[in-house]
Amino acid sequence: MNISLALLALSFAACKKADVAAPVPVLPKVKTFTIMDGAAIINSATIEYDNLGRRSKQTFKDDSRFDFTYTGNTMLQEQFNSSGATQSKYNYILNAEGLAESYYNLATPKVIYYQTFNSAKQMVLEITKNIGVKTFEVHHFYDNTGNNIKDSVLHVNGTTIRTYEYYTDKISTITNSNYGTKYDGVSSKNYLKKVTVKSPLNVITITDYSVPELDAKGRVIKQSYTSGGKTFDYLYYYY
Repeated sequence: MNISLALLALSFAACKKADVAAPVPVLPKVKTFTIMDGAAIINSATIEYDNLGRRSKQTFKDDSRFDFTYTGNTMLQEQFNSSGATQSKYNYILNAEGLAESYYNLATPKVIYYQTFNSAKQMVLEITKNIGVKTFEVHHFYDNTGNNIKDSVLHVNGTTIRTYEYYTDKISTITNSNYGTKYDGVSSKNYLKKVTVKSPLNVITITDYSVPELDAKGRVIKQSYTSGGKTFDYLYYYY
């Protein structure tokens, strides 16, 4: 083979190698999360998913549950008590990207909840209207790394401000995507470290979150939070 043919062969081989798609990382799906108060289980939930990775059922410790049914651009969320009786039904209207632009309780459709998202699919605004009259409004603000750093909550009693701090060196595995709820938008990139809430009367409430414990795959398996001198543990298991 002459030099020109050899170079052509190498070039062709390089192009063929570049055409091979990189493996798509498998998104960890939360199977069970449990809330502990010391040795006591406050509650736990087991989540099931459909073949598109969307949450299809969530069953709690007392056997109450939520079922999720997707049809075209709608999603029906139905709540059942431990005896299997329907407690509520919410209908979600999804846009072309699968984000929930609005939802309402089928029993009281006069109250409608609206959600607005930015180009990064982050929720930036929530509005509640009762027979067309605005009763509740929340603005969400993000930093340039993708974390929700502030909420401004406007309600009848005034404005509540929530600010958030994160463990910026740890990528979260308990986001909306990990729970199969992409319809609520893209969650914060990192794990929560601290939440500070200032009420309309300037009362400050602080919740501190521990450094998350990770498994060998980098998934959080435990994180604790402390508020008002009380500490609770969240435990996570994955499929």
